[in-house]
Amino acid sequence: MILRGVASLFFMLLSLPLVAQECKTLECDCESIPNSLWRSQCERVVEVAASCNVLGESLNFCQAAGVTAKSLPLVVARLPFQAVEDIESAVDQVRLLSWAVREDNTAAVTLQNRGDLKAALLKRKSENKTRRQLHRLSIGVAQYYRDTGRVADIPVLFEGLGRRHEKDAGLSQAAGLKLWRAAELSDHQKLSQVLAQRMLRNAAMEMEMAADLAARLKQYSRASELWAKSAQITDQLVIWKRELTSKATVITFYQQGSAAKWYQSALMALLDEDDGFAVEAKLKSDKRWVLLPAD
Repeated sequence: MILRGVASLFFMLLSLPLVAQECKTLECDCESIPNSLWRSQCERVVEVAASCNVLGESLNFCQAAGVTAKSLPLVVARLPFQAVEDIESAVDQVRLLSWAVREDNTAAVTLQNRGDLKAALLKRKSENKTRRQLHRLSIGVAQYYRDTGRVADIPVLFEGLGRRHEKDAGLSQAAGLKLWRAAELSDHQKLSQVLAQRMLRNAAMEMEMAADLAARLKQYSRASELWAKSAQITDQLVIWKRELTSKATVITFYQQGSAAKWYQSALMALLDEDDGFAVEAKLKSDKRWVLLPAD
């Protein structure tokens, strides 16, 4: 019954009016999906996109995907691979980037407490950029370890970074929600709201990176939980964007991200053989694809 509900939601997407667009080649890694129904859904989206029968923006991305899919509205899927040749230099750079992230985070909190919201916003943006570099380089270091037989070093690297990402995400989320609630009484309401949104964007990305690292360690239960947390943060951003009457394209951007994250949570649960939560998260993903706002 529940599986039929998942399927009916998905095929609602394929019954929407067709929009003529340039053909797309989606990298969805359908063959690695362990559920045959989800796999067929994935293959159908790839087929429809490739034949130019594209259903608006929704088929710019995989709506069901395997573990190595690239055509996803996710930061971790879009970061280019960084090859590592000098491991000592790369590890030093990982430490430096980790320090830079902490410095930007601490400075942002200090500046916000002083009331310098513009400077705090710049620090939050800098923190986001540096964390992307850190994640990208960490994946490269792990690949070097794998290629050189140092596989045992990978969990040490990923678990430490993952816990840090998760902790920072929780702090950013809590601070962002608090700032948003206080914005109505602030003399700088708009700037407070912009900063609050930036903090939740950072939090969602940080949780996403923690989920990605857990998945790479095959810690599927933990990865599913972290993906769900990232999706929930992104859902809050969708709510805020609607409150601000943002453009449909902006709301679509965040809702696509939420849909993709709920799907990743479902996929990880499926790999963990938690079929109940896998179906629950998949339904949430499908609903968000169906309910994308019209332009």
